[in-house]
Amino acid sequence: KELASKVNLFTALAPVGRVNKAVGAFELLSDLLPQIVAITDKLGIYDFAPLTPVVSEFAILLCPVIPSICSEVFYAIAGPDEYLNSTRVPVYGSHAPAGTSIKNILHWNQIYLAKQPQMWDYGTAAENLAHYNSITPPVYQYSDLQVPTVFFSGVRLSKVTQKMCCG
Repeated sequence: KELASKVNLFTALAPVGRVNKAVGAFELLSDLLPQIVAITDKLGIYDFAPLTPVVSEFAILLCPVIPSICSEVFYAIAGPDEYLNSTRVPVYGSHAPAGTSIKNILHWNQIYLAKQPQMWDYGTAAENLAHYNSITPPVYQYSDLQVPTVFFSGVRLSKVTQKMCCG
């Protein structure tokens, strides 16, 4: 409630709270995740797709020359977009992927497999009980948000539906 008192309006652009019907790259990633985590753990890697100067420079140099490659990457991640401004693809590519942690990817995969937006599953009933006083992770209740909240999602996003966004 203390944080809520400091927020006038939470605006979420293209949010996805439910990923149980995700397809494409997300679905493939879910299938490969155990192998990916096993490798990254052994290598001591805990971030996923970080934006590095090499990736950024690659996008800046390659996208203007062969924009279809960068457009295809965006298509694989976000789906087709007939309004994609191809002249801006080098700019988009120089900022993406922004990266995240392996734990965040694991959490999204838990949500995908559970088919509901829930808190982190610690893997055992005992651990969940210790953290949540429940043997299963609590489900996020968007209706319980204590701040004015607006969810925006494009109606033409092929990978995001209204139900996935807002319940």
